[in-house]
Amino acid sequence: APPRMGGGPPPPPPIPGGAPPPPPPIGGARPPPPPPIPGGAPPPPPPMGGARPPPPPPLPGGLAPPPPPPMPGAPRPPGAPPPPPPPGGAPRPPGGPPMAPMAPAYPKKAPVKPSQPMRQLHWGKLPDMKVKGTLWEKEVDDSKVAIDKDELESLFATKQPAKAGGADGEKKEDKKKKGPEMANLLDAKTSQNTGIARARIKQTDAELAETLRTGGDGMDADTLTSLLKILPTEENLEAVRDYDGPEESLSQAEKFMRAVGKVPRYQLRVKCMLIRATFDEKVAEISESVSLVAQAVKEVRTSPALKKVLQMTLALGNYLNGGTNKGAAWGFKLDTLSKLSGTKTVDNKSTLLHYIAGLLAKEAEKGNSSGGDGEEKTTDAVLLLKQMPSLEQALRVVWVDAGADVSALRGSLKQVE
Repeated sequence: APPRMGGGPPPPPPIPGGAPPPPPPIGGARPPPPPPIPGGAPPPPPPMGGARPPPPPPLPGGLAPPPPPPMPGAPRPPGAPPPPPPPGGAPRPPGGPPMAPMAPAYPKKAPVKPSQPMRQLHWGKLPDMKVKGTLWEKEVDDSKVAIDKDELESLFATKQPAKAGGADGEKKEDKKKKGPEMANLLDAKTSQNTGIARARIKQTDAELAETLRTGGDGMDADTLTSLLKILPTEENLEAVRDYDGPEESLSQAEKFMRAVGKVPRYQLRVKCMLIRATFDEKVAEISESVSLVAQAVKEVRTSPALKKVLQMTLALGNYLNGGTNKGAAWGFKLDTLSKLSGTKTVDNKSTLLHYIAGLLAKEAEKGNSSGGDGEEKTTDAVLLLKQMPSLEQALRVVWVDAGADVSALRGSLKQVE
């Protein structure tokens, strides 16, 4: 076939048994329509110049195409159905009754109550709000398990069945009764640790809950720190909150968690109370460290004895390093003073540090011999301790830790705000 003008793609091959392909269009003309499908209706004639194209063919089965959607704000034509309601249901009309509350994230499960008290299985119960989307939602269904209740109660009941023995047997059974059966809603370790720490707080559960609500000053920092460690978790709170048995069957730890759990944001309240109780003490500690370092810096900057030591060290160092790239120095880093003992004499019996101390002692003796006032002068090496008394304590302050303490204090203030 001859090449097409303009470099377009070649036409498709002809249909077997159909008409031969039309000749290529002349440059600028519209390409001809495709050949009709065998057995189908003939194509419509091409539109006249400037006319609109014909409508699409009707849908199979004689169904008319759906009408186009109305323009926004246009009135609804007579006889047309109302528009579908928006997602989430129709809006509530003004002045109408209030909407029903939304259902919880996951429904509560109906409890199973045995005919007698049973021994507890201390497991970590998954909160209802965390069930959705896990295998517990669809893949695990305990209602499909057939339980032999009689056998289970005979094996795991907390009370043994009464033995036949007449009046004597009944008297022995009465002697064994010691009080109500405990609920055991918490595991043994949590209950024990909570009970021990709770016993140190000299307030009743009601008084403690009221203190948390009002943010009172009745507890010191140590008590608040202990209280923060035994606050109920989400799982603990759900276990004690759903209990509907007698109150005397609860342990001290369970009663404590029930009382504290009724206080809104109890954990945040305890943290804020602890920050308030320790704030002044922490500020005083940080201020003392900063003041100590600032005083030591001032003493270092103004010490004449230190300047004399630096001056002598610079002169000796430039002489020892003469002729090298380390010589002819205008100054040196202060950590050089800790390296003076590393430069030893030829016989390895002394160091540059000892040599400088000897020179300072000789200058002091020379001053004493030439002084006319008769007072003995003290060597500059000894004056270092007298002129910088805060330096030794300031060296114990870790400046990085002090900065971290300030940042933590600022963060705690933001948390309280």
